[in-house]
Amino acid sequence: MHIILDYIVDQKFTAIESLEDELNKTEDAMIGEHSDFKPADLQYLRRDLLALRKSLFHEREILLKICRKDCHYIPEKAIYHYHDLYDHLTKFFELTETDREIVTSLIEINLSMLNIKTAKIANKTNVTLRRLTYITTIFMPLTLLAGIGGMSEWTMMTKPENWKLSYSLFILAMAVIGIANYYVLLRFEKKDKKI
Repeated sequence: MHIILDYIVDQKFTAIESLEDELNKTEDAMIGEHSDFKPADLQYLRRDLLALRKSLFHEREILLKICRKDCHYIPEKAIYHYHDLYDHLTKFFELTETDREIVTSLIEINLSMLNIKTAKIANKTNVTLRRLTYITTIFMPLTLLAGIGGMSEWTMMTKPENWKLSYSLFILAMAVIGIANYYVLLRFEKKDKKI
């Protein structure tokens, strides 16, 4: 029975090593090139570690009972070997706990990285919308004036002999209004930054 249990414990160690290798690859993929990273890989690793932890927990409990001499069929001189197996299982159990905590941390880091990426995109969108709002605010009164002034034929707004002067003054007034709007918006933005 000791030989069979020793073989099983050795296989557990091999499983833990392969899970740790997979964990390292997943961590490197997440930190290196985040666009190629698949979050489902972390969930699969977590699930495998939980299954391994559950198995180790029950095996450790059985070996603890054997080491306490609860089983009368195992001789006293064989208990030493079972103590060794119990120590290995305890070590493996702690390794799976550590790996499970690493997976949980990686899940949190992944969520943080996604939040940061989303925040960057939102900031870019906000900057673009702010620029468009400035442009709209500056050109809104100018569009109104151009619409009112452009709806009529030049002879209806001014007399035929004054149209050159009238339209020149009209365009100058529109330019002054546009520049004034721009500086008013800059002033409001400076006040917002102080707050």
